[in-house]
Amino acid sequence: MANGFLEIRYMAENGRVFRGVETLDPDEPRDSDPTARTAMISDVCHGFAEALAEPRNRRRELFAAEAVRWRWKCSDASARRWIRAKLMDRDTGYRSVMAGIGVDLDDIDPD
Repeated sequence: MANGFLEIRYMAENGRVFRGVETLDPDEPRDSDPTARTAMISDVCHGFAEALAEPRNRRRELFAAEAVRWRWKCSDASARRWIRAKLMDRDTGYRSVMAGIGVDLDDIDPD
């Protein structure tokens, strides 16, 4: 989530999309337009506020798992690529954690 805030700040200050580790689709507005990308990242990040506010570790983990599972289900390909890139950039162990909560990080194209 912190990376999301940093990317939003970068786009606000520079007027262009932050180029991170993910492959961006130049024909997709959420990948190429700073305003659309800011909205997408904001949508992804806002669902984690409840998890971050929870002081108890176990409940925070449960809230975060539910937030990422719901967000993945509701997200388009651009948001899924962004989520996957952020998780994989931090720790490749997230792949098994996400699989454990029913999120397939290879399923980028929602049907």
